[in-house]
Amino acid sequence: MQGMLTTLLNPKVAFFYLAFLPQFVNPSQNHVPMQLFVLGLVFNITGLAVDSSIALLASLLSRWLKNHAGTSRFMHWLTGGVFVGLGVRLALTQRT
Repeated sequence: MQGMLTTLLNPKVAFFYLAFLPQFVNPSQNHVPMQLFVLGLVFNITGLAVDSSIALLASLLSRWLKNHAGTSRFMHWLTGGVFVGLGVRLALTQRT
């Protein structure tokens, strides 16, 4: 409920819709507000589908990682190596 209220009261959301959606509306056809409504609805349904898919995949991946301890250890080493590599690169970068 709090997340929904935060989104609804966020002026950036309204500015996004006002800036992005009108370029896809055909003013020569009737019912411009209905076109905007349908575009907003399609945008929200698409976002819901994408976010739900990400949540489902993250849940499945989390369950799989909990059952495979070796993979978890490998991931710790891999992320540690990435951070060490980034630190070395940052240390060797010349400042301009």
